[in-house]
Amino acid sequence: NTISFYDASVEEYRAKTENLQDKAWLKRFIALLPQKSRVLDVGCAYSRDCKYFIQHDIDTYGIDLSKQMIKLAQEYTNKANFKVMDVFDLKFPDAYFDGVWCSAVLLHLKKSDVLLAISEIRRVLKRGGIFYIAVKEGEGEEIIKDERYSGAEKFYSYFTESEIKRLLEVQGFEIVKSKTAHYKDEYRTNGVIYVISR
Repeated sequence: NTISFYDASVEEYRAKTENLQDKAWLKRFIALLPQKSRVLDVGCAYSRDCKYFIQHDIDTYGIDLSKQMIKLAQEYTNKANFKVMDVFDLKFPDAYFDGVWCSAVLLHLKKSDVLLAISEIRRVLKRGGIFYIAVKEGEGEEIIKDERYSGAEKFYSYFTESEIKRLLEVQGFEIVKSKTAHYKDEYRTNGVIYVISR
């Protein structure tokens, strides 16, 4: 249902999220990368953040399970490498990327599967590579009817900051910076947990 929503709502989603880019976290992430970096945006959607990486001379790859999002991404910018791909089966060599950007993606996975996704991301990161995550704050999992999109059904998992940090540490990541932020806009009704790790 979640993928079907994104396939059917690409333009509406773009219009509602284009101004929600986390530029402060993008800058922190990029500052930790070496020169001539290669970055993977997991769940890149229509490539909003990929475009930012390209503007900073980063060799950029974007993947998403939504075919329609990838199609829009390719129209949005032709300077990144876009593929329809599953985070559980990344078609890249080991230690291929200097950084992985994963904004609002793990929150659509079952909590029991998140560690597997992190493990696969770790595989494609170089030693010392930088990993950014943003997830929703809360507890448990649920399917919601998203009133922002005419009641479309979407699956969400919720985390505490300590919980997501623990999952990263189990996979051998060192936490560089983390923060839980609360907003008053319609789009981010839960707290948002940001974590950068190495």
